[in-house]
Amino acid sequence: MLMKKITFNAPLNHKAYSYEPMQIEVEKIIPLYGKRFEQMRDHPLAIFIFGNKINSGEVVLADGCKKEFEIAVNKGKIIIPVGSTGYMAKELLLIVKNNIDKYLYLKDYILALEEETDINKLIDLI
Repeated sequence: MLMKKITFNAPLNHKAYSYEPMQIEVEKIIPLYGKRFEQMRDHPLAIFIFGNKINSGEVVLADGCKKEFEIAVNKGKIIIPVGSTGYMAKELLLIVKNNIDKYLYLKDYILALEEETDINKLIDLI
């Protein structure tokens, strides 16, 4: 089976000034669950979707998701919060949006990450 590759016009270090295109195999983009901190070390990209949990029978924002975001930012990962999925991902996108100068690679995609709900369009976007 041919592995789909995603091309980003962004550096591994989001603080860099030159943007070199890079490709990442979809298989290597991992969810930040389970051994997330160990796995995050080896991957340049962190995608945040949803970010909710059940607490006392109610759906609440997942505070661990925000911690993972902070770790990913501090490690210089490429951050992609899909705010249209709601919950903490929406909050993280707002942080990115309010600090877009630190995430210039997302400048042209903020609106789509905020509003797009079609899964196929999101896959193509990411």
